[in-house]
Amino acid sequence: MRQSSKLRKWFIMPLVVVMVVSLFVGCGSGGEKESSDSKESSSSAEKSGDKNTQKNDEASPMLGDQPITVTMLYSDNSNYPAQSDWMILTEIKERLNVDLQLETVPESDYVARRTVTLNSGDLPDIISKTFGHDISPYIPAELILPISDYIDQMPHFKAFIEKYDYHADLDNAREANGKYYFLPINANPQRTNSHGWMIRMDQVEEYGLKMPTTMDEIYEAAKVWKEHNPDDYPISNRFTASNILSKIAPAFDTIGGWTLGNMFLYDQAADNFFFAPATEAYKEMLLWTNKLYEEGLLDPEFTTLDSTLYEERIKNGEQFIMVDWIGNELRYNRDGPEQSGNPDYNVQPFMPPKGPRGTFSGGKINKFEQSWVISAAVAERDDFDLVLQFIDWFYSDEAAELTSFGREGVDFEILDNGRKEFMDFDLDYTAINGVPQNSLTARKDDDLFKSRKTDYVIDLFTQMDEEGVFSPKDPSITLTDLEKEEEGFYRSSLNDYVLQKTEEFIFGVESFDNWDAFVAECEAKGSGDLDVLYNTAYDRQK
Repeated sequence: MRQSSKLRKWFIMPLVVVMVVSLFVGCGSGGEKESSDSKESSSSAEKSGDKNTQKNDEASPMLGDQPITVTMLYSDNSNYPAQSDWMILTEIKERLNVDLQLETVPESDYVARRTVTLNSGDLPDIISKTFGHDISPYIPAELILPISDYIDQMPHFKAFIEKYDYHADLDNAREANGKYYFLPINANPQRTNSHGWMIRMDQVEEYGLKMPTTMDEIYEAAKVWKEHNPDDYPISNRFTASNILSKIAPAFDTIGGWTLGNMFLYDQAADNFFFAPATEAYKEMLLWTNKLYEEGLLDPEFTTLDSTLYEERIKNGEQFIMVDWIGNELRYNRDGPEQSGNPDYNVQPFMPPKGPRGTFSGGKINKFEQSWVISAAVAERDDFDLVLQFIDWFYSDEAAELTSFGREGVDFEILDNGRKEFMDFDLDYTAINGVPQNSLTARKDDDLFKSRKTDYVIDLFTQMDEEGVFSPKDPSITLTDLEKEEEGFYRSSLNDYVLQKTEEFIFGVESFDNWDAFVAECEAKGSGDLDVLYNTAYDRQK
């Protein structure tokens, strides 16, 4: 249900039109602070009586005598298209008396639709799959709820932060005013990443290869595979170049794709930030990727391939190495043997390979994989307390179990060792029930990662943890509103230029002989100015 005052909308729109010209990021540090709004909400909750107050136990009461409606902008995945009768939506209505209405947008159109929605100022209650850099320009217009103001009214979320030590991850998301504006979704109990490298294990054995442990070995293995499958491409990708570059870049000790962010990396030894795309490391990453492309080892459609066609090619046996999400191998191995005509078909994740500097292609990660933001207009609703309780419920043990596994005895069982496991390995519970998934599973159940996993995969991630494959994110940089304006003046055009040239170098449209000209143009577009801006701000906050 969307509600916003006329005054707010009259005031917001001119601001937003100006601010969306520059999409800039601002993070900060500071303590949690209760706003006057949160105090009023707390007082309101006390007056409303037991029926409107979330009991601090794990059995969810109805949130009120009358049903409430909560809307969500939802990224609809073609592999599990949203259904109005999904178990998760039905259970939420029966347990909490909440009608969660999904405003579905095809995944391919979601980013554009989200931007249009934010620009309009007329937001659904929850916007899924949204990150700090997506919303920072809209914060001065008061479009987004500063969720950190309401932590004391969210007992489940507060307990979750403490239990899994999410302090650093949330502090890293604070704005210059000390507040953070999003909730971690698809949140893991520990620092791990299910987004990584996968390979046709049966073909490693069939072609007499060894499991690749370095980027050079990935290249050599792909060459051998290509000799046996000349009409296909051994390495492929979906979700544009940002997906695969986010995993190639860390191996070269740099950032790229989804991890490019503000284009600056933290140098721990020097204790400052530097512009990553102008470095030799970034150039080496592009040279390696260009080599794959030029030799027919990287699918030429790797920047445009949609999920459905990508997955069909995997199941048909037309791909060898892929950057994907651990767990998808279950679907591939379920359908692949029949579709490929190879009964030995076997896709498995493998250890993130190392690059020339000895760094793993794991990368710097948060403990969570997605985010929600809440419309500021929600605070104007008469039932705001109930909506806040509903959002908080997602971080309870009950919600973690329901949105990860479903219903005990129907969707999952508890094994003799006490661990939860799905009842039927052949069922796609996400497609059937709506969970687990990126947009509706806020907090992952502690057992979810190990579910449907072989001992091989469990041992693999234990090894990743022991060898430090994944590292924490860089320190945040706190910018004032004026500094954000300066950042926005340079960053948008510079970022567009870097992304454009990145693909041109990979596709061979731009010669590496022109590398110095690329670096000079980055400087002309403001990389040096941003260097001064970021390091000045960082020095101030030390």
